[in-house]
Amino acid sequence: MPEVQAKFEEGLNTVRGGIQQGKKKLQNMQETAELKRQIKEASHQKTKIYLELGKQVYRMIREGRIQNEELLQTVQPITAQDKIIYEALKLMEELNAPLPGAVKCSCGIFLPKDQPFCTACGRKNAELESTLAQLKTSCAACKAEIPQEAAYCPCCGAAVNLNPGEVC
Repeated sequence: MPEVQAKFEEGLNTVRGGIQQGKKKLQNMQETAELKRQIKEASHQKTKIYLELGKQVYRMIREGRIQNEELLQTVQPITAQDKIIYEALKLMEELNAPLPGAVKCSCGIFLPKDQPFCTACGRKNAELESTLAQLKTSCAACKAEIPQEAAYCPCCGAAVNLNPGEVC
């Protein structure tokens, strides 16, 4: 029996040792993960500092406060990109400029003055509606709405300058 107990104790010690090793491995993995997180965060902060430093040096070069041929060579591609960005922004501004004679809808979108409805919100073009109302008149004979410049009513055929009840 003591032999079995000794074997049991030996097996138990092996298990305990394995558990201790497992705990140690887990603890090492957790510490390693934390250290990797710290390294990643420090690298991220370092990158932000490099970026800010680069912006400051670039600004100083552009302002003429730094005269270094090597840096000037490095800056040339950045200047070319600045020009591309500037031109693109200028084009966007031109594309988004209202068309001549365009009207602004209450939602803020510009639309052609002769477009009856806004394509963004669906509201009626109030300016077009008021312009059309101003360009129409009523026929004296039949009271139909007719264009202001019409010489004859398209509804009843009466001359526009006739008085009510008068027929040509």
